Amino acid sequence: MKRIWFLVILLILAASGVYLLRPKFWDSGEKLVMVINGKNQKIVVSVIDPQSSTWTDIEIPGSVSVQVAGELGSWRLGSVWQLGVNEKLGGGLLARTMVKNFAFPVVAWQDEATGRTNLGLGDRIRLRLLRLKMSRGPADIIDLTKTSFLRKAKLADGEWGWRLAGGVPSNVAALFPGKAALQAGYKARIINYSGTSGVGENLGRVVETMGVKVASVQKEAARDFDCAISGADDYLVKRLNFIFDCKDKAIEGAEDFDVNLEVGGDFIRRF
Repeated sequence: MKRIWFLVILLILAASGVYLLRPKFWDSGEKLVMVINGKNQKIVVSVIDPQSSTWTDIEIPGSVSVQVAGELGSWRLGSVWQLGVNEKLGGGLLARTMVKNFAFPVVAWQDEATGRTNLGLGDRIRLRLLRLKMSRGPADIIDLTKTSFLRKAKLADGEWGWRLAGGVPSNVAALFPGKAALQAGYKARIINYSGTSGVGENLGRVVETMGVKVASVQKEAARDFDCAISGADDYLVKRLNFIFDCKDKAIEGAEDFDVNLEVGGDFIRRF
């Protein structure tokens, strides 16, 4: 009897270990895009590719003026992490703000000072292992102030800082598309039920940074729901849900598209 109980406990521990070590974001071996709240209010977006064993950091000054997700107004980027803490929204607020303003497909977040993160244990182990077998140089760091994406400007508080000035530079945009998306030639449709103009086009910028072609953007009568993602390709649906966290049931079918992204009025109040 003791031996049976020992085997049962061993099986439970083994199952628990497998569950805890299961990667949260890297189940497909695709790229991970993570925003890090760094020291001295510097923000870093890391693009990690386990297939090619490359890790590129995009450095962004905390003095960039951004529109914070969730209709929380205009803030300096370096203050968004603390705002998320104050509003009990956590690091997700910084991640959503990055998506909203920069169109970077951020799925993970981390605070350098406290180590708080939404990465799973399996993800963190894989990050450490990848770091060990990499040799990094200056080419693996991109200073966004040295691109056309940002321009120096006097902000609303009278102090000098930075503003967004244009589209994502080609050398930065080239970092994000995953191998699977590029090979598959995915097509997406976006339907805007939010009642706010331009939302579909802004979301399209994010989707296209992933290597997915936005074939259609439609604006329909306003409806009160958050967002829904549907499509025959489970991989693509999952990757988009990592970014937008949609849980509602789809209104329209994907039809001739690989994925269908629908957004309502509640999405605007969150994003």
